[in-house]
Amino acid sequence: MNEKTDILLSRYFGGEASEQELCRLDEWLTESEENEEYFYQMTMLYQQMVEISSSTRPDVAKALANFKKHIEESQKHQKKPIIRLRYFYRIAAASVILLTGLFAFIMLNRQEKQVQMAASGTTLNYNISENVNVELASGSQIQFDGKNKSDIELAGKAKFSVHKQTEKELVVRAGNTYIKDVGTIFSVDAQAPNDSITVEVEQGEVWFYTLDNDGIFLEATEKGIYLVREKRFERVEKEPLNEIIFNANSLSEVISMLETRFGANIEVQNESLLPLQISVSFDKNESLNNILTIITETLSLTFVKDGNLFIIAQ
Repeated sequence: MNEKTDILLSRYFGGEASEQELCRLDEWLTESEENEEYFYQMTMLYQQMVEISSSTRPDVAKALANFKKHIEESQKHQKKPIIRLRYFYRIAAASVILLTGLFAFIMLNRQEKQVQMAASGTTLNYNISENVNVELASGSQIQFDGKNKSDIELAGKAKFSVHKQTEKELVVRAGNTYIKDVGTIFSVDAQAPNDSITVEVEQGEVWFYTLDNDGIFLEATEKGIYLVREKRFERVEKEPLNEIIFNANSLSEVISMLETRFGANIEVQNESLLPLQISVSFDKNESLNNILTIITETLSLTFVKDGNLFIIAQ
């Protein structure tokens, strides 16, 4: 099975699948007996992974009734049965077993801290884990399980930095799209999730996709847009980089140009430094770190890097 199917199943088993995702799961089950068999195997595997630590038991009869009701409702809108009859009772029985374990799993997860971070009025810089940093734009927020920090839900706009390979690959969910990190720095703009979602890669590579579309892979300096209503991805062509030239530009102008060029966040500790002027040029492939080193040394200043934030001081 492909990775997107596994993600869909994991959301289903975790009780997080939306109605649209449930419909997609129904369609997938009808495609082949192999899919039905895989579903059955994953159900049993999931059950084996769950450790029941609560003496409380769910209402299994009610759960099974709800399961059958979902199947019947889905059948009303499709020409063929959602699950072939010779498999129905086997899968239904497996679902009863699953629900017993799933109940305990949900109870245990509720004890974990649900982390929600929001940026109001200003940019928020936050370390999700030792290796993952997020810079949230004003009016944006992220949410993730305190136990599973590799699956993040974003509303708004944010920049993610993965400093090195984590135990689990980072997956950011924005609207109905997913951005899977392959060790990189990338930005996601989902401020209008009903219209379009944009991903821009600064370093490394990401996989930008939905459960219904394989999407596109984006590399450094590339940008991709998902057009929600048209359900398609577009790759924005790379713009050729020009040589960086400062000619008697103030430090304030230099910072603005560098922030735009590199998608960086640069601050000056003392505003009295902003009028300082500098004339210098850099190769088009020069790194931001080297540029700031030369600029600050020329102006007899220093700078420090804190996550994705660069701070210039005397």
